[in-house]
Amino acid sequence: MTTEITLMRQDRVDFTPAEKSAWWRVMCDLVDGFGEADRRAWRGLLGSMAHMEPGEMLALRVHVPRMSATHKRHMSMESKFFAAQEVFDIEEAFRDWLKLGAYFVDWTGKLGELVPVPRSLNWSDVDELELREVHLRMVAYLRTPEAAMKLWPNISDRAREEMVNGLLKGYGE
Repeated sequence: MTTEITLMRQDRVDFTPAEKSAWWRVMCDLVDGFGEADRRAWRGLLGSMAHMEPGEMLALRVHVPRMSATHKRHMSMESKFFAAQEVFDIEEAFRDWLKLGAYFVDWTGKLGELVPVPRSLNWSDVDELELREVHLRMVAYLRTPEAAMKLWPNISDRAREEMVNGLLKGYGE
């Protein structure tokens, strides 16, 4: 799976020749194309970006391989919440509910009626950048009073807030 990044040129900034040279050096020495064709393509992209007018946009499609540390961190968070909550007996049902709350869905339906279908978080379906974004959206959803009330219907609002904050320690960044 790839992630699409849309970039927009900001208001024109005048760089000194030394700053332009440093930018090119960083962008071509730090990271460069793998082979000659990739180097030409990379420099062509950088040149196109350098000559964009303010307000012009371009979209990049990138694939950043999934990192096991990010995957483990996210799955650890999901597991902690599943173990602590009072409503779901099946972990997959909990995970689908969480995906729905984070709008990590595809839409299906007929005759104008849309139905959200939770998307897959499989290693091959979601790259690193997308997993990080989904994780942040899930954390944001778990912080909502509605989500906390669903997971712990029998405790006070204050206790729910403390539960969520405690479970999210180390996962909310």
